[in-house]
Amino acid sequence: MRVVAVADVHLGKQPSKVPDALGRAADLSAAQAWRNLVTYCADDPPAALLIAGDLVDDDNDLFEATEIVAEGVERLADLGTRVIAVSGNHDQKALPRVAARVPKLEILGDGGRWESATVEAGGERLRVLGWSFPQVRHHESPVDSALRTLAAEPFDGPTIGLLHGDLDVAQSPYAPVQRHDLEALPTAAWLLGHQHVTHDLDAQAKPVGYLGSLAASDPGEAGRHGAWELTLEGGRVAFKHLPLAPLRYEQVTVELPLETTPKTSVTDLQKGIEAALGDTADAADWLQGVALRLEVTGRVEKANEVLSELTAQALDDLFMQVGSVTVAVERHVLRVLPPLDLEGMARDNDPLGSAAELLLTLRGERGEEAREAAVARLTERLPERHADRHFRSLDLAKPDPDERVQGLIHATERVIQGLLAQREERA
Repeated sequence: MRVVAVADVHLGKQPSKVPDALGRAADLSAAQAWRNLVTYCADDPPAALLIAGDLVDDDNDLFEATEIVAEGVERLADLGTRVIAVSGNHDQKALPRVAARVPKLEILGDGGRWESATVEAGGERLRVLGWSFPQVRHHESPVDSALRTLAAEPFDGPTIGLLHGDLDVAQSPYAPVQRHDLEALPTAAWLLGHQHVTHDLDAQAKPVGYLGSLAASDPGEAGRHGAWELTLEGGRVAFKHLPLAPLRYEQVTVELPLETTPKTSVTDLQKGIEAALGDTADAADWLQGVALRLEVTGRVEKANEVLSELTAQALDDLFMQVGSVTVAVERHVLRVLPPLDLEGMARDNDPLGSAAELLLTLRGERGEEAREAAVARLTERLPERHADRHFRSLDLAKPDPDERVQGLIHATERVIQGLLAQREERA
């Protein structure tokens, strides 16, 4: 059995800070993301589409949302897909009104009570437990005796919880719920809405976390957005993320190489952006545009000339194609600097001097024997608790020695940048 789950669609909401090069915000809105979702489900109909709250943004969007929801729900229902939702804090009034006009939209737990629904397909059975917001704010945890009793009832298949609430925020006015309370229940997973961040549900043995919003609405919601596909087989549940959002916001830092010149600066920058956004190919069927907050860094030989060239290029108007996706800069910061005088710094008897000497050694400036000794010494010391955080994050299992050396070089460069920043703050 396959089931698709989504949260925080917020029909009626338009994305903000969309660069002109990406076109009309309406074509990248929550409504378009919903249409993408319906199309995906219609191409290979799942047994059910589960919605963890805030399908509608607010009451003012009721008219628009009803038409869009009706079209999608009726299309899926004709293909045998049930659409089961709980209401969130945004649509606790609007969703029941939509359901009154779209009878095939099922609401679980209306009025703040726990309710279950059984989904059957392909010889598999799934029980869904759901609770809906009774009012805009709900200060108590929805995990109560009624839920514990319902979850404990015998059932020949996995049970999944569907809930809109604030995870691990004890004083929240939006149905605060603790992870350990959900994990203690005899359920296979808990699918949450409310926060728009996407949790790695596919990396948890017993998933408890946010599905993430179907689409991003501003640069503060950077990264992947979409829905989740759940596959049930033999009582087990497997998760797969579906990047269905038409618009993605990203924050990217591109470090220009030392040899960058004014003539190559834009090309080097574009190559860096393309490398940073390499995973957009996974969403190419649905993703139309990426709005980029760009930071350009690096120490280059002709720093002033490169800065002048990039400034003249009006980077906020820059756009490019990465595969079939249009990438446009929404905002940028230039932090290009001249090269460091490592030899001069290495003569100082302080932490910055030691880091500079280490970097010169790792780059081979002190000879191959010295470099090998430095690599061996660092590799031995990295697991120690007091090792610098930039080094602790390195993957020491890389079989390629050149990759390991490059990782150590980049970590040392970050240490130097941090020490320089501290020096500037004290100055």
